[in-house]
Amino acid sequence: MRPLSSVILLSALSMSAIFILTAGAVGVDFDAGPYSVSLDMNGQEPETKVIGPLPGQSGDGAAFSMYQVWLNHSDSATMIVITGYQDQRMVTTAGLKDLAEGHLKTFLGCTDVTSGERTIDGHSGVVAFGSAPSGRKWMSAGYWPDEGVSPEGKTGTVQVALASCSTQEVKDRLLDSIHVELAPEE
Repeated sequence: MRPLSSVILLSALSMSAIFILTAGAVGVDFDAGPYSVSLDMNGQEPETKVIGPLPGQSGDGAAFSMYQVWLNHSDSATMIVITGYQDQRMVTTAGLKDLAEGHLKTFLGCTDVTSGERTIDGHSGVVAFGSAPSGRKWMSAGYWPDEGVSPEGKTGTVQVALASCSTQEVKDRLLDSIHVELAPEE
């Protein structure tokens, strides 16, 4: 069973197929609940819409609070989903691969899906690419910005997922520049 955060992201992606999802403006900074996010969107200043918190529970009973972030500019948008769990979760490459590939295959109908490991925001991540029936080339990625090591292995409480069908250059810019952290308390 997929965690609810994956289901919501996948549902939102399928409903947003009319958007051209892009990534890439210089110096875009915003807060999504308790998280501060910064990224480079190639000089554009998008309209930012944050939806959440959306509380939920994963298939294994772990409680979480999720924020969906839409960055709209021109006829394009970027979607970022930040999921904060109450307890430490195991971070595995296989889990990130399932998340990234699942978004592309299940909700976007992508074929020829490939994935690989990539450092995102200084942490282990997975990026998947696929071709939608429309011919668009999609990218989906996931990582845990608070990834740490415990006696059980890699763990984290915050998962970030993102999606784009922009040019490869813009996708790379997003993956190279995104940074998510807990916002400083005031």
